[in-house]
Amino acid sequence: MSLSRFHSNESFLHLIRHLGGLLVLGGLALGLVACDGSTVAGPDGSEADAPVSMAFSDGTASDGTASTRKAASGQRTLIDPDGNQLRLDRVEMVVREIELDRANGDENCAPENRPDADEDGCAEVESGPVLVSLPLDGDAPAVVVDTTLPTGRWEEVEFDVHKPEAESSTPGFLEGTDFPLETSIRVQGRYTPAGAAAQDFTYTSDLNAERELAFEPPLEVTADNTNNVTFSVNVDAWFRRADSTLVNPARVTDESSFGEVVEENIESSIEGFEDDDRDGRDDEEENEEDEEDEEEDENEIEIETALENVGPDSDATGEVKFEKDANETEFKVEVEDLTTGTYDVVVADTTRGELDVTGDEGEAEVEFRRPSEEGHPPLDFDPRGQRVVVQRNGSSYLEGTMPTTGDQDE
Repeated sequence: MSLSRFHSNESFLHLIRHLGGLLVLGGLALGLVACDGSTVAGPDGSEADAPVSMAFSDGTASDGTASTRKAASGQRTLIDPDGNQLRLDRVEMVVREIELDRANGDENCAPENRPDADEDGCAEVESGPVLVSLPLDGDAPAVVVDTTLPTGRWEEVEFDVHKPEAESSTPGFLEGTDFPLETSIRVQGRYTPAGAAAQDFTYTSDLNAERELAFEPPLEVTADNTNNVTFSVNVDAWFRRADSTLVNPARVTDESSFGEVVEENIESSIEGFEDDDRDGRDDEEENEEDEEDEEEDENEIEIETALENVGPDSDATGEVKFEKDANETEFKVEVEDLTTGTYDVVVADTTRGELDVTGDEGEAEVEFRRPSEEGHPPLDFDPRGQRVVVQRNGSSYLEGTMPTTGDQDE
């Protein structure tokens, strides 16, 4: 199953290519601060019967132009090419709503099965609001909502980052926190300019962003399976200019020249992918890598055998090696304890190269390669299954037959 990317003029939840039920969002693994419930009821009011979890995980990767350090204390330190440092102590987001919609035509949404089904075929299932705190030293996806859904097909998920709704008192999911009511994102930490004193900061934003993400084909929720999707937010990219240098968050306001840049960075920092094994990596990319590795393994050949001493130098030893992978092929002849001199390497009665034996150890080697490479004779023959002889002035010193692995295409 795959989840097509949803395109719109805004880019905050930029995403989803693949599907699942573990929702992950984070430039770092996230933790749940508060939620309005752990179980979502089905559209007909009955309790859902298939497990689905939603979480945030670390999707940040260094781009090679800056460095990142994770600390056991839960801090995260970023360093740019100019030596400026940004320490992130706390990153929080309000997820006002996570909403999943039934697929049109789902038989479970038929009127006889769902008496309260709406005109589109089936009622929606919603969860939220949630205050998410990103544990900046986390490595694996952290569950934010652990819930259940009615079995059947689900075609869309809507993810809404929004400041808390106006209320006369603190919303229940914010009780016990100091999160500001007019804020959807808060970041706290310390900025240290290169060669200057450190400055503590608190950055807040009332950014509102909503995305509708379509599952193509629809997500199949069954009682015996848990689907997983990872949303990955690259927090490391939030406070950076186009050249990757860091911006002092204390100077980022709606009126500053950086204000719009930072909000654009936030809006473009999230991607999504299928993550059924909940390791924070794109399952499709992992599968492709596994297939490539399997293909490489299938194409790899390694053969080696010792050469028999058949000549006047009774101490001499030698071996031949053949190695082949998807990109190159090598054939090597090595000798030791052979009398000083120049020897011919003969393969299938044809001289292919020379061994120049020097030194007290009597060692030498010649390596044939394909594709050709300077300093090595070309491997324009197949030594497998052929007789290999090391000889001098017509006399054989070492010889043997290179084994073959069977039918292998060159």
